[in-house]
Amino acid sequence: MARTITLKYDGTCRDCGAELLAGTLARYYGRGRIYGTECHEDTRPDPALNADHVIAAARESTFGLGSEGICRACGESQDGVEPDASGCECEACGAHAVCGAEELLFEL
Repeated sequence: MARTITLKYDGTCRDCGAELLAGTLARYYGRGRIYGTECHEDTRPDPALNADHVIAAARESTFGLGSEGICRACGESQDGVEPDASGCECEACGAHAVCGAEELLFEL
């Protein structure tokens, strides 16, 4: 679960790569993963994303041979995506919103 923090040090938004200066508000997901709150459009998973689909894809990539990613913009699946990928281009809609299934688990 994310929490909103005020940065003590400069950092980089994991979602869009923008520089975040100390004193900026950011969403913190642990392990140094920070996302700016004002540097880009809100790209959190759409509530319409099927949680069961995300969980099944993450399970397959962890215990099987799957490498499925899911687009946060349109919900389409895409093969050949690293489990921790974020911001890859979607083959269906062209948005840079494809995330690996394991990465999406952190945001459900």
